[in-house]
Amino acid sequence: MFSHFRKLTSTLPKSFITTRYFSSNPKEYIVPNRERMNVFADNAVGMLSRILATFHYNQVTCTNVATKLLSLKRDGEQRALFTIDFEGSENDPRLQKILKELNLYSNATIDHEIPEVPWFPTKTKDLDLMGNVLMNNQMEDVGKDHPGFSDQVYKQRRDQIAQNTKGYEMGGKIPTLDYTEAENKTWEQIYSKLRPLQEKYMCESFNNAFHKMEKAGILRKDRIPQLQDLNAFLQKETNFRLKPVTGILSQREFLNSLALRTFCCTQYIRHHSVPEYTPEPDVIHEVIGHVAMFADPDFCDLSQEIGLLSLGNTPENLKKLGDLYWYTVEFGVCKEGNEVKGYGAGLASSINEIQHFASGKPKFKPLNPFVELDQNYPIQTVQPKYYVAESFKDAGDMLIRYGELLPKPFKAYYNYNTASVEVDRKVKLCDIDETPIDS
Repeated sequence: MFSHFRKLTSTLPKSFITTRYFSSNPKEYIVPNRERMNVFADNAVGMLSRILATFHYNQVTCTNVATKLLSLKRDGEQRALFTIDFEGSENDPRLQKILKELNLYSNATIDHEIPEVPWFPTKTKDLDLMGNVLMNNQMEDVGKDHPGFSDQVYKQRRDQIAQNTKGYEMGGKIPTLDYTEAENKTWEQIYSKLRPLQEKYMCESFNNAFHKMEKAGILRKDRIPQLQDLNAFLQKETNFRLKPVTGILSQREFLNSLALRTFCCTQYIRHHSVPEYTPEPDVIHEVIGHVAMFADPDFCDLSQEIGLLSLGNTPENLKKLGDLYWYTVEFGVCKEGNEVKGYGAGLASSINEIQHFASGKPKFKPLNPFVELDQNYPIQTVQPKYYVAESFKDAGDMLIRYGELLPKPFKAYYNYNTASVEVDRKVKLCDIDETPIDS
């Protein structure tokens, strides 16, 4: 959904690309019942176990533990900083007892600094607050090179589609959109050409999910599907959901939505004059490219991991996550037996891209963001290289390890019981004005 964002920002006015995030309660705190303690102690064998045992015996739950080695003392002994996040408050008698016991052999203090981070959604309803600036549907904002820029009928139709879902609230029924005969014809042209290529070059998980949706009558070559039908199917299969949007979202908003197992999806279709080309994500890219893979549990978990890592993160780290997203969710490929098959939406939804993938011309390298992840990839031409994952699960595990290298003052988790995001320490969510970093 933000896959062409960097290219487009170079031609957009600053007022358009500046993203504003406004929470329902500015400067709000979240997780008020979690604190952080810093413990300076000798790095002796069993020291961490001793510290954690003190919390255990006093029945205080630790939520995160980190250790950092400090400089050597004059006598050659090593000191360490043990950072303990825990459930409780400073006035809790149990905590006072823990501090007293720890200070017999260390220097333990409560960390009163509460980090301020960009606002992010913690529950599905928060997604209603997002997308009010960059969800812009004016054709003037996407450039004069757009095939439909001079087509007034097409522009009016885009505005009509945007109005159809304006004010949509998460959890409600996604409004039905009656597509025209010409729009369904454009869909059928691409669908008919892509499916044989997908059967041959996309991975088994992609095709299995596609077949299941075709068998259920949700995906058909002769008509554009309704997001409500797709949404109901995905929720049943993988507990993923769709949010209708009217245009390009910022990188932060798009990735943040994935953390709550939500994919932001456009509904307009590319201009009929060039059916095999689109300068922006449209319903063909979203549905034929993305939606099928959101019926795969492993892929959903991979996407959600990227989303969780994005929450409250810096613009610099978001760019790194965006690059990783590009080589996995958009143009991901993986091993399948002795072959390499595609699973990314950019491959699945582009006739030129999938033919290029199969031509033997591009380079194939192992997916390892610790070693290499090219940031100079083309946006509107075929990809010169692909990064190959051993499997979806392997890519997901690598994401977690990679995310730990991106400095952030807290960790975020998804609670499946409450369908909400939780963090391991107290943080302050702040409204920000942020201009995305261009590549």
